[in-house]
Amino acid sequence: MPIISPTLRAVLCAALIATSAAPAAAAAPAQGVVTAPEARPVARDARIVGDDKRTRFIVDLTDGVETAAFALDDPYRIVIDLPEVDFKFSDTVGGEGRGLIRSFRYGLIGRGKSRIVIDATGPVSIDKSFLLPAIEGQPARFVVDLVETTREAFLADQARNVVARKAMAEVAVAKTDRLPSGLARADRIHPLVVIDPGHGGIDPGTVAATACARRTSSLPSPRNCGARSRPRARSRCR
Repeated sequence: MPIISPTLRAVLCAALIATSAAPAAAAAPAQGVVTAPEARPVARDARIVGDDKRTRFIVDLTDGVETAAFALDDPYRIVIDLPEVDFKFSDTVGGEGRGLIRSFRYGLIGRGKSRIVIDATGPVSIDKSFLLPAIEGQPARFVVDLVETTREAFLADQARNVVARKAMAEVAVAKTDRLPSGLARADRIHPLVVIDPGHGGIDPGTVAATACARRTSSLPSPRNCGARSRPRARSRCR
């Protein structure tokens, strides 16, 4: 049996240790590395074209998003709901209108939700709304075409939209109307009731004949309702 010198034995042991430790070091996660959050779509610009018979509202986006547009009265306005986006409009965008649009405002209304509110000069109808995908260096574009209408036609169209949205909401509730099986007994006996004021921020809501906007009274009313219902229903109100 060959005799290995102490020096050669030390070299071989060091090489063996280095070889076995290399994969473990490579597999170890880097310390202090933070995964970047997924980038949100960016609304880069908005513009208005057209006249007082037909007006087009256009928003340039870095990516396509799901949108919902509907009309409200008193005052006449168009509401566009979007997922959370980063608005990168210039400071002058929104203050001046054209055609059937007096002005518009925008902002974040909740986690994951953004909104654009268009103030109309009178009763308008959404003729069509659509999304153009980004192509050949051009941004994605969300387009809303507005046309002039009468108040009677506006209210009739709004009533149909309310019925449609209510039907959709009932379908959603029907799918989620059962309490989770693991819910604590205290939560079953004292359910949590959430009262949403509904207006505020960029959307003031309906303006009364006294010039009082709905958002000025939308918060005290739910608070009063919650205070009254809590002891009677033994519920937790938020």
